[in-house]
Amino acid sequence: DMPIEVGGLMVLEGSHVHGPLPHCRQMAPPDAMRAELGGTWRTADYRLGDMVIFRSTLVHTGLDNVDGERLRLSSDTRYQRVDMPLDPRWQNEWHPLDGL
Repeated sequence: DMPIEVGGLMVLEGSHVHGPLPHCRQMAPPDAMRAELGGTWRTADYRLGDMVIFRSTLVHTGLDNVDGERLRLSSDTRYQRVDMPLDPRWQNEWHPLDGL
C-alpha cells in the first residue's frame, strides 16, 4: 500500500481540456500549473493493485516521498489507436535533460 507520505500520484483536475502542453510548461512547479490552468490537485492513498488510467493530456506529477523508509515504484505505459498520428514528443530516445 502507498499512503500519501510515500509520494503517490497527483493529478490536476480538469487540465486535460487544454490539450497537449509544450515541454517547458510540462516541467513547471505544481503550484504554477494550478495557477495557470485552474483546477484542483487531487491525490489519494493508494492500495496494492490500484490502477489509475487517464489521458496523456491530464497534467500529473508525483508527490515527494517523505516517508523515509519505503520506496515508491510505478509504471507509465502509453497506448494509442493505430489509426491516430504519432505524438512527435515520444519519437526520440529518452534523455534526462529532455524535459519530459
